[in-house]
Amino acid sequence: VNRLVAALETSNVQFINFDTEVACYLAKQYKPFLHTRALNDLASRLEFSANNLVNAREWIHRDLMIIASGQYSNCDVILTTDVKTMYPVSKELNYPCAIAYPPCFET
Repeated sequence: VNRLVAALETSNVQFINFDTEVACYLAKQYKPFLHTRALNDLASRLEFSANNLVNAREWIHRDLMIIASGQYSNCDVILTTDVKTMYPVSKELNYPCAIAYPPCFET
């Protein structure tokens, strides 16, 4: 963790635990997205194939957990290298997310 904070060259990076309070927040904020049909619809919009919906639902649900954790803690942005699910899911929810690849940042 310290190496990651040093690499980001910032002192205001926050690592957040997914706990019971965040889980309740997730259930309240994203209830419409947590049903199988809604997850399948989102997976289809993200261009997952019909035979990969089980995995897609799992990945999307985990991304929702991360986004809810960020929102609950008033984070400014989520950093990710996941361009397949996290980035498009956060765009779908209008939550700030940045792809953490060197070409995406001025160095």
